[in-house]
Amino acid sequence: MVSIPDFPSFGSYEPQQGSAPTGATRAVERFEIDGNFDILRSARTAAAESNEVGVRVGNELPERIYLFRAERFNAGACRFGNNATLSSNAQNLAEVVNILQQNPDRFAEFNRLVHQVIPQIQWISVRPLGGEQVEIVVWNHHRATQREDLAIPLAESGTGVGQVLAILYVVLTSNTSRTIIIDGP
Repeated sequence: MVSIPDFPSFGSYEPQQGSAPTGATRAVERFEIDGNFDILRSARTAAAESNEVGVRVGNELPERIYLFRAERFNAGACRFGNNATLSSNAQNLAEVVNILQQNPDRFAEFNRLVHQVIPQIQWISVRPLGGEQVEIVVWNHHRATQREDLAIPLAESGTGVGQVLAILYVVLTSNTSRTIIIDGP
């Protein structure tokens, strides 16, 4: 949740008309940028607090930033569900990859990227584990062999594999440009 402690501009200056109640409409100067990227002063206008630049940017940031937490996570299995948003600790990685499987072309692209980053991995898939659980399995052999018994659960792979899968999932499925922040020790 983003909040602005003081309007306007985080209390850096007092508005010329004095303080106003939160949520009030205020008189502000309006500026525009022309085709040459010159800043043009427009006219004084009335604007609601929600139109302040800090509020507007603050409302957009959570949708544009993805933060991976620096912790070892067990992303190999989780409860079956329909949430396509990966949590920041990737605990629901199996759930979101399972949903991704429903789009064959995008899932094939995901697997192509995984193979490009980690050439030993031929394919990633998700299978039911029982008790409403699903798990990610890693195919280190070509899937055309149809030997699912040789697929290794992600939990038995190094944690770096799960982290690569999580990062690639965010990159591939984001509808807008996103900044990925990786919290490290």
